[in-house]
Amino acid sequence: MRPARGRPWCDSTLSVDKRAGLLVDALTQDEKISLIAGAAAGVHTGATAAIARVGLPESFMTDGPVGIRQGSATAMPTPMALAATFDASLAALYGATIGQEAKAKGNLGVLAPTVNMMRTPMGGRTFEAFGEDPFLVARTTARWIEGAQAEGIYATVKHFAANNQEGYDPTGLAASAALPVGLGLVGQRYTENSIVDDRTLREIYLPQFEAAVKEAHVGAVMCSYNRVNGPGLARTSL
Repeated sequence: MRPARGRPWCDSTLSVDKRAGLLVDALTQDEKISLIAGAAAGVHTGATAAIARVGLPESFMTDGPVGIRQGSATAMPTPMALAATFDASLAALYGATIGQEAKAKGNLGVLAPTVNMMRTPMGGRTFEAFGEDPFLVARTTARWIEGAQAEGIYATVKHFAANNQEGYDPTGLAASAALPVGLGLVGQRYTENSIVDDRTLREIYLPQFEAAVKEAHVGAVMCSYNRVNGPGLARTSL
């Protein structure tokens, strides 16, 4: 596909990186800012805004790690059970199945897989991920992403990083008020501060993210709500 007049980023003979660079250079500051926030998503989980001036359409995405969260969809086995098979080809098939459904429902991306380590079995989202062994989690993660992205959508590895537990409310008030999962008074994932030394962080909590980026070339990384060793993760990079 040759570019439309004045839109060299539409030239499919150029590399993806080159086209992306040309498009970013053509955007105004306000347009760039509009792309780092969500837009109305309708039946989708999320969306980015369209920019008609440069021919950029809306981009839709959907959850999730255990099957597409959008209308009728296949209820997949828990990812914890997937990891328990120790089967890399099955992990790729699992990702491909979710990728197919995400694409069929009009999405360009899927907000999955969840790859946070099982720090405590009482974590409310522990079942969404692949267990407590960093090697197994990293292997499963990479193959899952490769399977999903082979279907023509991008995967979003999450949640970076050390987002491993849910909060609880010893008073019971959160449950009675029907607050979101994890919004307890103690240790909630939205405000919790994960204290992790550098060696533990790199050997236990980050290998799966590194595999996602360096091996599987994941399309996106989702950040987490929690703090890590204080106000941020500034000292750590992949």
